[in-house]
Amino acid sequence: IFDIGRVNLVGIVHGRLDLKFFAQILKRLGHIYNEALLMPEVTGLGAGLLANIHDDYFNIYLQRREDELGVKLTNKRGWETNNTSRLSMVSAARTKFVERAEYKPEEHLPSVVILNEMATFVQNNVCKPEADKNCHDDLVMAYCMGVKGCLDEIRLNPDLLDTNRATTDEREKTCLLWTPQDMLRAWSDPKFIPGYEYLRPDDDDIGVYL
Repeated sequence: IFDIGRVNLVGIVHGRLDLKFFAQILKRLGHIYNEALLMPEVTGLGAGLLANIHDDYFNIYLQRREDELGVKLTNKRGWETNNTSRLSMVSAARTKFVERAEYKPEEHLPSVVILNEMATFVQNNVCKPEADKNCHDDLVMAYCMGVKGCLDEIRLNPDLLDTNRATTDEREKTCLLWTPQDMLRAWSDPKFIPGYEYLRPDDDDIGVYL
């Protein structure tokens, strides 16, 4: 989950989830976060995720095409990962990550699990950025997609920056990383509302589950 105006990570949903259930989670979070833009990857299993989203959720990332006249939206929904787009989003995320960590650390909200994956995210022998052997890069790739999606939207609509400055809540919140089992129990409770303070199961710390 990203704050578009700040190009900043504010929450994570991660786990081995049924595709339809995952789509329900994303749509519900989208409604909670002001009808947020959803950016599903359409490569591989992502095509099934998009199919479970687009029938009743309208705000979905549209692919774009660049030419000598500028950037143009297409009618294709979701993010397509290929060799070119992979390099583009990794480069954008790397630049923004270094820039944010160096110049605006107060606006940077790193995730321990993402940082751990970044430590084993390498270029292979054909210069393809990916997880090292026996490692994972799901969260790193999602982070890169999120950053690229934010920058793409800002490029088309620079007013997002001003809107964000006027509406962003500056209160500090503690984000808790729940296990998939914790998350399933929470989301199956009809009284559960993301963004409110909850006790994590078997834990005395209170924080905000986004």
